[in-house]
Amino acid sequence: IRQEEPRRNHNQILFSNYQEKVALKLAIQKLAKLNIQIPIFAKIDANVQGHELELIVQHLTPFVDAFIGTKEQITSYLQKGKFLSRTFYISFPADDMDKPELELDTLKQHTAFGGIVIQAPHRTKEDGYWHEDIHANKHLIQAVKEIKYKHSDVIVITSGGVETPEDAYS
Repeated sequence: IRQEEPRRNHNQILFSNYQEKVALKLAIQKLAKLNIQIPIFAKIDANVQGHELELIVQHLTPFVDAFIGTKEQITSYLQKGKFLSRTFYISFPADDMDKPELELDTLKQHTAFGGIVIQAPHRTKEDGYWHEDIHANKHLIQAVKEIKYKHSDVIVITSGGVETPEDAYS
């Protein structure tokens, strides 16, 4: 099998709108073979809900240290009386920072709440690929500052927005 070259635009790799999803059985097989001493986070696809979400969490719990999911996923799981024995992080786009439904004060009350993951802003073009905004790093920096100003005790992880070593350092 020959791997295809990634599509590029102005020296940037383009990512498909339809991200690759790893089958649960394959993920468990790979995780079971790992012998590493670093934390493993499992990001749950935003479209996964209900029983499928419960199965994924149940089967991956022995292998991961934390889950990353949407606020809706985590809230629905907790509302069903399910207990998360792993830390969870709420993931959302930087563009959703000002939405009142984020409800961090409520989420922070859960003992399993670990923090948030802010995704770099992006847009989809006609070619079916998403492109990070030109100033994604600046948006992420501003989003982190806003969260830390309002909730200094919340752990913040960012995703994307890094094109150069200087971006990572900022």
